[in-house]
Amino acid sequence: MEIRTERNILMIDDEPYFSELVKDILTGAHCTITTFSDPHAGLREALMRNDLDLILLDIEMPELNGLDILKQIKKSHNHNVPVMMLTAHAEMAVVTQALNQGAQDYLLKPFSVKMFVKRLNKLLQTDIFKHLSSGEASESAELPKGPQAQPLILYFETDPEAILAIEEILKDSVCQLLICQESALAKQALEEQDPDLILMALDTDKEGLRDLETLHQLKPQIPLIVLTNDLTDHTRTEANKLQLSAYLQKPYPIHVLIGQLEKALQIPLFAGKL
Repeated sequence: MEIRTERNILMIDDEPYFSELVKDILTGAHCTITTFSDPHAGLREALMRNDLDLILLDIEMPELNGLDILKQIKKSHNHNVPVMMLTAHAEMAVVTQALNQGAQDYLLKPFSVKMFVKRLNKLLQTDIFKHLSSGEASESAELPKGPQAQPLILYFETDPEAILAIEEILKDSVCQLLICQESALAKQALEEQDPDLILMALDTDKEGLRDLETLHQLKPQIPLIVLTNDLTDHTRTEANKLQLSAYLQKPYPIHVLIGQLEKALQIPLFAGKL
């Protein structure tokens, strides 16, 4: 009897960036993932398919939320297919409701890549990366070295909590993170290093804009992404004069940040990093 290693996963999430992130994480895994950003279309697919091994289901979606979709799935022929709920900010009562309705697990966004794969493996009762062929394993092991394989991000931020958050987000990625908490140190690091990207927290004052302009002038060819609490049009206008790669206002969805980092670096950040 042939042992089936390929797994079929259906993901319903209205944020395309997040679906792309999950597909990136699962690059090279022995699974096929089908994603839907339209919850109605995703539900139709869930009710039609006969080959699903797992459903990843976002809770907060417009018109048709994850709990409504979960109810329909549990009434269908796919009622035994494991469902993992994904949520960025649902109250625990909502998560508990999902578990009471038959969901097998849930994860809060953002989550560790290793934790995500570990929970997938548990629900699928297999190791989706264990059965890679020797050719695939060899190809994975021979990824090119240098900035394309392990980009260096210079991160200028003074808030310790924000630093911890970015470290958690990128800890399973292919990136190296060089953290500077003072503008003088960031300038020195940029003069001595050759990062692939600058990630800068922009303070809501003139000094912050001066720091931004200084870093840009030192290495104008390096992509620069700004993270800021400043909601004023003036700050955005002044910052965008520097032709930024992205200008993200806090709080930003984590998958949006990942998407902008990948776009600027032109490399998947999590593929094969387990």
